[in-house]
Amino acid sequence: MVLFILALVAGLVLIGKSADVFIDKSCLIAQRLRMPKVLIGVLILGFGTSCPELAISTSASLSDAGGIAIGNVIGSNMANIGLILGLTAIFFMVQVKSDIINRDIPFLLGISFLVAAMMYFDVLNRYAGGILLLVFSVYMGISIRRACREGSDELIKEREATACNEEASNANEIRLPKTMLLCFLSLVVLVLSSKLTVWGACGVASMLGVNDVIIGSTIVAIGTSLPELASSFTAARKKMFDLVIGNILGSNLFNTLCVLGVACLAKPISTTPDRAIKDGLAMVVMTVLFFIVSVNWKRSKADGVINHYEGVLLTLGYVVYAFMLTAF
Repeated sequence: MVLFILALVAGLVLIGKSADVFIDKSCLIAQRLRMPKVLIGVLILGFGTSCPELAISTSASLSDAGGIAIGNVIGSNMANIGLILGLTAIFFMVQVKSDIINRDIPFLLGISFLVAAMMYFDVLNRYAGGILLLVFSVYMGISIRRACREGSDELIKEREATACNEEASNANEIRLPKTMLLCFLSLVVLVLSSKLTVWGACGVASMLGVNDVIIGSTIVAIGTSLPELASSFTAARKKMFDLVIGNILGSNLFNTLCVLGVACLAKPISTTPDRAIKDGLAMVVMTVLFFIVSVNWKRSKADGVINHYEGVLLTLGYVVYAFMLTAF
């Protein structure tokens, strides 16, 4: 038991550290190579923040631990809205732009419904994985094209400042080969530490007689969400609310479409209607709650604000979800 716990803790620590290094070095490489800023934010930083979930879920699927794979995706999505956004809104009222409310959150809700239906009918096979990845590719292409057309790179500048503020000023002075090597090594450590985390989580679950989806939805999901929580607090303190909402939306869409899609392609994941009702429905309900607290009900086309009380509501929603996992 002690060995499994040490492996789980060490894996989560290594995941957080290696993900931080990967994000920083990727950002410096992109700046040094003069890549478009929109690609830095959408592709490199967006991919980097969800690398832990991608590595863990893929490793779990290949290790015949599909419960951890899908539990980590759902648990991370729940933690992003309930813990990260909820706790951030408790301390800082978070503003939400109207176009995000009218366009992006409904899209996330529709994707959540789709995955819940796939879970209910037990069709998370390779075909489903291909569909999820196709939807993700189309969405990313449309988002990049829209961002370029509108010429709005404000969010990208904020993400750069948050992720690379200590080294961005020296981007032109970095040694590119060394930085690329560090980036590659951090990615290797990320993959290996994810395997260690899955092994420790499976060991703890079997020793305690706990369903693996509970471990994936709580300990693993929260552990991989800690970097996002810290960055959201920092962004909110600096009044970069687009960054806070962008992180939540981007991470949840990446988890639901790309992470789950890759996991299904690696190996089909078997689910039951009971799990779909308990976990899939919980993800849908939390996303609906996200939409409700974001909308400005007095003016439908105006920006919304998630206030302190609504932040408490989101956090309580996650607490209730975690309690239901352990109690039933």
